[in-house]
Amino acid sequence: MSPKIEGKRWSALKIFSENELVAEFSHRPAEASVMRAPQPPERPWIPLSRPNRSRPTCLITVMCYNVLCDKYATRQMYGYCPSWALAWDYRKKAILAEIKHYTADIISLQEVETDQFYKFFLPELKRDGYDGIFSPKSRAKTMAENDRKFVDGCAIFFRTAKFSLIKEHLIEFNQLAMANSEGSDDMLNRVMPKDNIGLAALLKTKEAAWDNEKYFNFDDFFQNSVIFVVIFPSFHVLK
Repeated sequence: MSPKIEGKRWSALKIFSENELVAEFSHRPAEASVMRAPQPPERPWIPLSRPNRSRPTCLITVMCYNVLCDKYATRQMYGYCPSWALAWDYRKKAILAEIKHYTADIISLQEVETDQFYKFFLPELKRDGYDGIFSPKSRAKTMAENDRKFVDGCAIFFRTAKFSLIKEHLIEFNQLAMANSEGSDDMLNRVMPKDNIGLAALLKTKEAAWDNEKYFNFDDFFQNSVIFVVIFPSFHVLK
């Protein structure tokens, strides 16, 4: 069967189990083309004020990204997306390309599966000069090793040329609620069933982090590098 639509002959027709339809058509049998969705509009960026060039300036870029853990990317939640677009093997390549495109100094990722942090994100980003830390949600502590690797959590990556890691700190919100729950039973009842976390990294700048380091003697200008904290929570809206 060779149906025609507006005079164009269908050269390929694939029907998937979820009743998804992918059709390729061409003017001639030897030439086929695929209909593609238009590119989204460019993001409107908010520019920063110009730095003061009379003194060393430490400009950093920070990226925050919810990668959507594979177990949450279901057809029930995202019925408007075809299965191939939800599949992790497809999405992870696009996510990594997006992350690398922006070349941020610090990358904070949410909903990162434990196994994917160690086997995918960490080795891939190390090739680009990053190191990273990770912590899964609290439930991982009570699970067997084979199940623990599927628990999602928070990850923070930083450029090793610009920063060194001084300390990392895990914040467990349910434990924090228990320690401060006096007279707040309603709040405690809402928080305790969750196992949301926050991950903090204490970073120290290196000389390469300073934009105009070549014009200054750092031994004279700075006794200590700047130390700052990156905190990234992983939580869902409480209902």
